[in-house]
Amino acid sequence: MEGIVSDYNLNEGEFILLQEENVRLRDNDGMGDDPLEEVVLTNESLILVRNVPTGLFKSKRSIMRCPLNHLVCQTGHPQLTIMRRSKRPYLRIPFSDGTIELRFDNESQHHAQSWADNIAHAAQGEFDEVRKDNALVASVMSLPGAEEAAAVANDLFAGMRRAARRKKLSD
Repeated sequence: MEGIVSDYNLNEGEFILLQEENVRLRDNDGMGDDPLEEVVLTNESLILVRNVPTGLFKSKRSIMRCPLNHLVCQTGHPQLTIMRRSKRPYLRIPFSDGTIELRFDNESQHHAQSWADNIAHAAQGEFDEVRKDNALVASVMSLPGAEEAAAVANDLFAGMRRAARRKKLSD
């Protein structure tokens, strides 16, 4: 993936949990799917990145941030569902201001369910439960020293989350 962290306009303390290319966003009119450049799951948002045509041969990168704290929840759990349209699995993600439907190009129901589970874990602050089973993470984790670097980063972010929670409680 080519994305640079600054390209996503991440907030202070926000970090990337998962990224995936080859995802499609269902049109608002329901007549088709728009290709996304990538989908990024952070500890705070689901970020949809796409190229929007601005002229005959020009396009502009558009970033749509969907805050996880706006997910529709019932009994404390996000109401994410996998539905089939034309024999293809779609991940339906309801937010308080609208619903997003994503289709992963590998068309695997298991893969869509994995993303649903990961979004739910991220929304509930269970970052250690997010399964990083996509190709990017697999290739990065195969590099020498990646396991140690991931452990250090995980410890660092866990400490930052604890400090943020303590600060929030003291305010």
